[in-house]
Amino acid sequence: MKIIKWADVHCEHSVHGNNIRGEGYSSLTVDWLVAHAISERPDCVFILGDLFDEHGLIESSLAVGVRNKILSMTAHGIKIVIVTGNHEYQEVSEKFFGHGLVEAIFGGREDQGVYVVDAEARIIPMNEKTAIVGIPYRSTKEQFSETVIAPILKNIESLEGKDVIIGWHCGVPNAAAWRGDEPENAFIAEDNPEMKFLFDLAHNRRIFCGHYHGPGDTKFGNLGTFTYVGSPSTRTIAESDQD
Repeated sequence: MKIIKWADVHCEHSVHGNNIRGEGYSSLTVDWLVAHAISERPDCVFILGDLFDEHGLIESSLAVGVRNKILSMTAHGIKIVIVTGNHEYQEVSEKFFGHGLVEAIFGGREDQGVYVVDAEARIIPMNEKTAIVGIPYRSTKEQFSETVIAPILKNIESLEGKDVIIGWHCGVPNAAAWRGDEPENAFIAEDNPEMKFLFDLAHNRRIFCGHYHGPGDTKFGNLGTFTYVGSPSTRTIAESDQD
């Protein structure tokens, strides 16, 4: 399969945002990414979180504009898998009619080949040989165990004999992270058997990640490799205003 991976596009409308220099830049970035994908004709575009920048409600014009641009790829036979990142992760009971942000914007379109990974991890068969496992951002070990590991284990038989491509918004929270004070993600550790389970599952023991905006590989002990896709629209560490 040919899979193009995006991460940390951070679309936003406000010139007050730290990540992107105004809405025009956001729009141009998505235009370029979509045009590139259509020209490359992948089987799937795998979006690894933080497609949007706001940590809460967003303007409907932004949501509809980005949605329509991305959905235009389906007319070219490209499947789309979208994973929730930390910028889209929130309590949803009172916000989008009980849905998370990504689900509210892109959900209900699996008949078009659009798959949302929001409430829990998902296994998405691509063909007879390949399956995608999408992992949404989670901030505690309990959430990770209940809404990531448990759903994968429940459907583990569907992965038998397949190459498993794992995409996750997060990654190493301490040694390789700029934000080393993330105790809530301390479960991302080499001695956590759930992490060993994921790397054992992943094709070539490689997990594709977003969250950290510079692209590159980080070895995770002897378990495998985190591959950071990198942000197409900014090379700054936006939340802390560091280059």
